[in-house]
Amino acid sequence: MGSLLSAVRRMLFAEETGVLEVALIGLENSGKTTLVNFICTGEKPAIATHPTIGVNVKVAKKKQVTIKMWDMTGQERGRQDWLRYCADQHCIIFCVDSISDRNRVATAKDELFRLVSSSAQFAATPLMICLTKTDVTPHLSEEDAVELLSKSSSL
Repeated sequence: MGSLLSAVRRMLFAEETGVLEVALIGLENSGKTTLVNFICTGEKPAIATHPTIGVNVKVAKKKQVTIKMWDMTGQERGRQDWLRYCADQHCIIFCVDSISDRNRVATAKDELFRLVSSSAQFAATPLMICLTKTDVTPHLSEEDAVELLSKSSSL
């Protein structure tokens, strides 16, 4: 993870503010808060998380990089706010629950494409799709997730 952060830092903004601003989005219960907690502590969190209401902001410092993470609700009524919060981010992490059924993956795909097609500014914003909960069996393989989330896929 350290090399990824270093590369992102060099590519995006190192001389500007010294803070990497990252939006974490995805459907509810997709593991966004757990990922934020993992980035902050470096360990799999032992604490249970609760559904995010609105947006939570956490800041973590990893070597010379300060990461400000915007953990956004994945509940349907809050997804319309994703565009507003993602607008000024250096990158977006879209979390997909690997133990979801195909209908949930289809919903995630629809929400992802709705967001990236809503504004031209997202064409230049780095996007990382993070397949979460891969430690639980059974789960989607990386190959299945790529296929199911591809634009040409019809679920």
